[in-house]
Parts: sequence; structure tokens; C-alpha cells
Amino acid sequence: MAKRKKNRSWLPWLIILAIAGAAAFLFWSKLERAKTVAANGVIERCYELRAGETIKYKFKGEDLVAFDIRRGGDGMFSPQLLPFDDGEFTADSADEYCLRFVNALNRPQKITWSVQRQPKP
Repeated sequence: MAKRKKNRSWLPWLIILAIAGAAAFLFWSKLERAKTVAANGVIERCYELRAGETIKYKFKGEDLVAFDIRRGGDGMFSPQLLPFDDGEFTADSADEYCLRFVNALNRPQKITWSVQRQPKP
């Protein structure tokens, strides 16, 4: 009985699919998101971070935005009233950290933001 040769024609497609998935993930993680927020409305984005892990954030409002970072629901500092900001935050301990954007106006405004995890050094 002759041995049958294994057909591995699916292997290149699997590699292409894996590369495309990784590229899509990297592209998606760098995208800016935007939302029109009602007067005094809140956008909160939470991330599980390990001790020493850093996230890079950026946001911009049409006008003033109250911004703060919370750990486990507790504010770590008083909200700052800013039209935009661009910075980094490094977790001092493993926990859930939330970036909180509050529309400080008495009318709706569009807030644009992006958050990106930084590789650990």
C-alpha cells in the first residue's frame, strides 16, 4: 500500500490569516474613538493593568472636559478641566484603572480619545 503524501496547501493561508489578524489588532488599538456626550455626561474606559504597566492616552473635546483617572472606582486625583491632553499613566499596583471623561458643559459636545498600551520595558 502506497503512502499518501500529506497535503499542506492550507498552511500558507493560515500564516496569512494570522498576520492579517495581528495587523488588524494593531490598527484597531491605535484608532481614535469619538462620541457626542450629553451635558454633564460621562465616558469611562477601564483597563486591567499590572504593576509597572503603562498606557498612553490622548483626548480632545470641542470645549472643556473634566478628566481624571480612577483606581477601583476611587478617584486618584481631583478632575482637571482641560480642552485636551496627551499623556502617559503607569500603574503603581495591579488593579483596574479607569480613564474618565466628563462633559463639563451644559450642552452636548464631541469628545475624541485614544488609549494605547505601551510595551513593558
